[in-house]
Amino acid sequence: MFIYYLLLIVGVMLAVTRGILIKKTKRSESAFQTIRFNVMLFIVAFVALLPFALSNIGNFSEQSIFFALIYGLLLMIAIIFGIEAIELGSVSLSMLFSQCGFLIPTIFNAIFFKESINALSIAGIALIVVALFMTIDKSDKKFSVKWLVFAVLSLVCSGVIGIVQKFNGVYYPNADTSLFIEISLVFAILAGLLTMLFLYLKEKRSLSSVSENVAAPVAPESKKQRIIRCVCVVLIGALLGIINVFNTFLAGKLPSVVYFPVYNVGVIILVTVASAILFKERLNVKQIISIAIGSLAIILIAVGRIV
Repeated sequence: MFIYYLLLIVGVMLAVTRGILIKKTKRSESAFQTIRFNVMLFIVAFVALLPFALSNIGNFSEQSIFFALIYGLLLMIAIIFGIEAIELGSVSLSMLFSQCGFLIPTIFNAIFFKESINALSIAGIALIVVALFMTIDKSDKKFSVKWLVFAVLSLVCSGVIGIVQKFNGVYYPNADTSLFIEISLVFAILAGLLTMLFLYLKEKRSLSSVSENVAAPVAPESKKQRIIRCVCVVLIGALLGIINVFNTFLAGKLPSVVYFPVYNVGVIILVTVASAILFKERLNVKQIISIAIGSLAIILIAVGRIV
């Protein structure tokens, strides 16, 4: 079991590295450009994992294709719903809903697989929710029923991803994880390409009907900036593939009450701290308190597994 917790730490550090690279690379873009960016990442991830998947083709499990289909589609659908929620309403509240998705597999898997959970673990999860709520920007008060629908759908999709990871790991423990992710990425890429086509046709109709809706010109990048951006995209995509392999593998090995809260909140906390150090982003009092509460929550969950 110790090796799994060690892999959890490695997975968190890889996700933090990816988060920092995304903050350095990602720009304010349209929905079409955001989907295109994620499709590019999925393609890079697919290529990066291909040698590992081909070397383990003998461990192919036809039964796990169903889970791979759901997993791949949810990867893209969660992104789409998240984008729609951010465009329609509060950015901080939309992010909160997406981040709270970990509660669904944590609670569902603990009940379904009869995993033990004690008072310390419950207290830790409650503190995590408090810490996440403290990140809400109260000055951003946009609200609509349409936004709420997309925010909830984003939360549900993010949560069901964790359930699929757990089910695949428990019911098909001998199936190769890298091969499972490869198949999932194929479905995610196809879903992304169809979404891009839909958004392209939608934007084209909009521009043809309203000539004034011309996008503002974007400042061109220098050759050096383009090279750095391309390198970052390759690194982010490769990390995306590796992290999904780690997540799917560990979800089937570790108790859900430990894995999902520790991974998700650990990444959020460390990316926030690293961004403050690397990008000189100043943390306000609420963010500092939120980080402290989140860290305490992780400690309580860890202690809850020991006692």
